[in-house]
Amino acid sequence: GDYSATIALCGMGGEMLAVLLWKINDVRLKGEPITQQDERGIFHATFERLGQERRLNILKTFRHVTEEQYKNFNLIRTSRNGYLHSWTDYPKNEQVDALNAFKKSFQLFKEITGISLADAGTVTLNPLLMKLFENKETEKTDPSQPKLDPSV
Repeated sequence: GDYSATIALCGMGGEMLAVLLWKINDVRLKGEPITQQDERGIFHATFERLGQERRLNILKTFRHVTEEQYKNFNLIRTSRNGYLHSWTDYPKNEQVDALNAFKKSFQLFKEITGISLADAGTVTLNPLLMKLFENKETEKTDPSQPKLDPSV
């Protein structure tokens, strides 16, 4: 029954999915992985610090999202902004808007993460996501930290 909260959480999830897309797509500049310093030079901020509209335009320009995904991200973004940032243009159909935001968020989550069940209950993931986890594993310097098991 708390529709505004649902819309707000879907908006936050959409923002995090956009950042995840940027990270898993291994963006390169002159053959080298793009750094935060490069991002600041190009965008005047790191990708994560940009506003969601700008992030989405960049993801679309780099072709990291399909046209449908771009539209879904924007539906979530505009719904969130309408409910959380506007006093004068407050939408009136919270229940429908919350359900739409939730459906679009869940669809994007499934498409981006690639999480699904395969034969015999095996969980599958987007290979780009697994590569990100593997890269993060090799970056660890503290041997006491637990290691990721790629078979999970």
